[in-house]
Amino acid sequence: MEIHDLAYQGGPKHRYRLRAGNFPLASAPFPLGARQGARTKVQFIGRDVQGVRPVNVLASPSSPRVPLSVRFPRGRGSGFVTLATSRLPELMEIEPNETPETATKIFIPSVVNGRFTRPKDRDWFEFSAAKGQRLVFSGRTRSLGSPCDLFMRLFSAGGDPLSQADISGANEGTLTNTFNEAGTYRLRVEELNRQGGPDLAYRITMEAFQPGFTLSVETNRVEAACDGSFEIKATVTRREYDGPIALSIIGLGDDFVLENNVIAEKKSETALQVKLPARVVAGQLFRFTLAGKARVGDEDFETTASTMPALRKLFPLLRYPPVELDSWIALGIKASISKKEAQPPDKPK
Repeated sequence: MEIHDLAYQGGPKHRYRLRAGNFPLASAPFPLGARQGARTKVQFIGRDVQGVRPVNVLASPSSPRVPLSVRFPRGRGSGFVTLATSRLPELMEIEPNETPETATKIFIPSVVNGRFTRPKDRDWFEFSAAKGQRLVFSGRTRSLGSPCDLFMRLFSAGGDPLSQADISGANEGTLTNTFNEAGTYRLRVEELNRQGGPDLAYRITMEAFQPGFTLSVETNRVEAACDGSFEIKATVTRREYDGPIALSIIGLGDDFVLENNVIAEKKSETALQVKLPARVVAGQLFRFTLAGKARVGDEDFETTASTMPALRKLFPLLRYPPVELDSWIALGIKASISKKEAQPPDKPK
């Protein structure tokens, strides 16, 4: 067996991991997601999944994803995939839906799951929108294991094009539109390169635009002395909300003291300070997430900070780093340095 980079390149960032054994080469589940708290029948897609039986999965009411083990009957090894979850109703495309007249009827808000089973396949979905309603359509494919590039386009009932998705960079397809008239509208989705096959699955979240924000941090690991503190820079991207955002840490004890843990009104970042409690000793390792909460309109809005900026630096050749690693931050505890030890040694006379 010979292993090399496709372009015969190399370097410290060109990492790989090789597994050998009797396990399926599953790349993703189908559907790609399930509703939280509901039971869903899940198949598996990939290069070698013949004989793998579907499973019934009960998604956690709170977890954003469910790890699944994939095994051949009497197999000794397992493959692994991740099932996304949502609080919204989960819908499936209904074939045939290749034309506007045969479009699958859906409602909003919901999440639609489908796949392009043959080349040049197109799927149409029909829904109703109110006058002045602003809707967001967010696609996910490659970040969930599907080798698919999704392209979406929105049409009026008369067939006039209204808007199309942004698919630049790591964006997997996002479309936002404000409807000037109440009525029936259709969404057309297709594989960007018009490819097809049972593995080309997609998932689209369709919901009304909601003011709020997203949080991110540029590190996924920090270090602190057992009697000291550490700092994390949190950055916010706002969606028509300019108010303050309170930050908290999930996974550490309540005796970790937070300072500067509010992103002020109209500000985009803060340097959060976390002071360690006396019970922490050198050699310990913790794992935590950073959360932000605010009162947006008449409702509480809460979200977890993404560590994708750090993961993309760690895996520069991966456009979509593993979602299982997102949001987690590692905290390592080192020994404290006394003032005497910290002083530089005397110069020889």
